[in-house]
Amino acid sequence: MERGAGWDLWEARPRTGRTHQIRLHAARLGAPILGDGEYSGAPAARLFLHAHSLELPGRPRLEAPLPQAFREVLAGRSPTDPGLAALAAREARELLFDSAETNAYLWIDREHDGFPGLRVERLGDVGLLLRYDESPSELPRRWLDALRRVGGLRALVEQRRPRRGPRSGFRLLRGELPAPRFWVREHGLEYLVDLSPEGCSTGFFLDQRETRRRLLGEDLSGRNVLNVFAHTGSLSVAAACAGARTVTLDLSRSYLDWARENMRRNAIDPGEHDFVHGDALDWLRRFHKKGRRFDLVLCDPPSFATGRGRRGKKTWSIERDLPLLVERAARLLAPEGRLLVSTNLRRLRWERFEERIRAGLAAADRTGALESDSLPLDFRSGPADAPYLKLAWIRIDGRGPALALGRSAHRV
Repeated sequence: MERGAGWDLWEARPRTGRTHQIRLHAARLGAPILGDGEYSGAPAARLFLHAHSLELPGRPRLEAPLPQAFREVLAGRSPTDPGLAALAAREARELLFDSAETNAYLWIDREHDGFPGLRVERLGDVGLLLRYDESPSELPRRWLDALRRVGGLRALVEQRRPRRGPRSGFRLLRGELPAPRFWVREHGLEYLVDLSPEGCSTGFFLDQRETRRRLLGEDLSGRNVLNVFAHTGSLSVAAACAGARTVTLDLSRSYLDWARENMRRNAIDPGEHDFVHGDALDWLRRFHKKGRRFDLVLCDPPSFATGRGRRGKKTWSIERDLPLLVERAARLLAPEGRLLVSTNLRRLRWERFEERIRAGLAAADRTGALESDSLPLDFRSGPADAPYLKLAWIRIDGRGPALALGRSAHRV
């Protein structure tokens, strides 16, 4: 179709739908696709294979224009240039969102987008650079220049998240950040993020976007929703906007105040909803004793946590405590109620995660259908990099809950 400066543009018309058909045939013809490392393609910022058109019987023909990254390479730009990598990643994400509705998403996901060891969250016009490497050195200047230029960003802020050791605070690298606390948009709602230097969390988890979208798309009018380990209450906001009456439970008073701010920003009166400060497992037990019932319980716990209880220091571990959490949450569900359980602990594989959930349901004498979910599409993964986020939606069978807590080997 076109000869470029070092690379040619070819058109392929597949006649069957076999896996990797175009990629495999191109490699066998001695012309592997640029960026296709699995089939001997030269290194590049992305796999330079583009679905230009799709036509189904009785349906209109669908077409997508050639990405700008392709044009840049044909014009002679290096396929491994950081600016090209940033452009390719931006083009891929822009297809996923309406910018008027959502301006917070994962723009760069490590080596999958040409920036090993680095994730970049786009938070409005601020880029948050999350470093997962152990190197004490600064990020390459070429990377920073490319990210700010291609993203049109007001500021670049860095946080180190080494796999061993604590997170750092937020550090301004480039540009200006007039205020460390500001609002971002998602699905037409607004949420407060905080990049204060002494902070360790933005207050907004991008990987739960599909959970919030799902809640917003439901009719929860008249439903009671309990959000456990609620953090800054983004799931409560989505449920409340769908008509639910929510109970937001967290061990941090400051996060509960933050959740109230998020509600007010989205024209929700916090006075019409409940906010509970305390230990999640303790309060689940209290709710059960009081006879509280919920149509939906949302559980997005941390992997590890420590806190203070009436008997001194308490620790939380999802690997140890997940069955007990599920047991106590399931006992609160109304007939045909639903339970969401999620974890971002990478080493907890799906099979073990599901096994622990089913152990908790059995301890509560409940059964139900389980539906799995995982990361949004702006998060990348690969054969040696399985998605870290695991979510399970459980719809409880329509029989009533047990009336009292039974004995459990997982009790703490």
